[in-house]
Amino acid sequence: MGDSEMWIPYVFWPTFVASVISIFLVVYVLKADIRKAGNMAAFFMFLSVLIWSIGELIERIAGPPNNDIYLAYFGARFLFFGIAILSAAFIHFAIDYPYRIKISKSLRKIIIYAVYGFSAMGILLDILDNFLGKLVIASESPYSAFGQTVWGLDPGLIYKIYITWLFLAGLILLAALLWKLRNVKMKIVRMQIWLTFTGLIIAYVLITLTGLVPVLLGIQMYPLTTVSFSIFGLFTIYTIYRYRLFIVVPATEEIELHEEMPESGVYKLPKDTAFQRFANLARSGYKAIGFISQNIAEFKGKYGLKATPIFEISENPGKDRLNPVIKEQREMIPFIISTFIDEVENPVILIDFSAKHIDENLRKKIMEEIESIVQENCVLIVAE
Repeated sequence: MGDSEMWIPYVFWPTFVASVISIFLVVYVLKADIRKAGNMAAFFMFLSVLIWSIGELIERIAGPPNNDIYLAYFGARFLFFGIAILSAAFIHFAIDYPYRIKISKSLRKIIIYAVYGFSAMGILLDILDNFLGKLVIASESPYSAFGQTVWGLDPGLIYKIYITWLFLAGLILLAALLWKLRNVKMKIVRMQIWLTFTGLIIAYVLITLTGLVPVLLGIQMYPLTTVSFSIFGLFTIYTIYRYRLFIVVPATEEIELHEEMPESGVYKLPKDTAFQRFANLARSGYKAIGFISQNIAEFKGKYGLKATPIFEISENPGKDRLNPVIKEQREMIPFIISTFIDEVENPVILIDFSAKHIDENLRKKIMEEIESIVQENCVLIVAE
């Protein structure tokens, strides 16, 4: 086989599959909007696994030892970028998904900047590795996988530090998910946590069986690392598809009015008065969100709203429509409000449960759930 010949071993295909999955995950979370709480962390996770997978693909295409050593080294250096970013993304995800841990915004920023800063430092060290004495990648280290000789590497000190930190970051994520599961009662949030937790456990089991155990037993085997993390990504993206499409990005209307923000609290007003007060505050530049029992387009047209997120309380759930009679849909309302409150200071919230299919007991139950999460700096307008 000549040096210029293309060589694709069997182990190319698991990494190829992981790359395809990762591309899908990155594209989907972009469509779901990375500005939504928690989605940004998911985006960095999926992107880092994609980078890792592409680096492995380049290694595999480079062929066995001495076929294209320079291309193989490039692939190894490129995949390290993914390893460095993934550790930070795990911590980011642990803080923000499916809801943010209740810490101050300044402390959250410090933690996130610190972990991504550490990742950036690792990437810089990787780029400068040849000048630093190969602290990231020490040397090539071929091994046998599925009966074929595969190009590999001997990790340097920096590589070992970052792969250890990635392992610890994964354990921190697992611990954070369990902690959040213990501290939340809403079924809809618990299901998101269970799914992401299950996906991460499956990933760790696969990595252990194909990576750690073979090393301990002296068996040469191709570790299914990128495949494992891609599977975890599929579990996570399902929760985004199933539960988070309703979550909104806070938006501000063009300032056309100058109505003064009332003091925080609950304001029970006649329906038309409540709608007009809500619209006036939104058009005065305050970030607002509404749940109404009529057509969204007609409501926005009547009250001159464009950007403000509005949900319709309807018997027929669908895009921007919720039916509180269904338990999962009912829990979505306080969940949307809680994520909105996390993003906005002094939010304005409109609640209208005048739909005929919602009885008095259900209205009371929903209001109790909402009032339990509304903070002191919120203005809650209830249409009666």
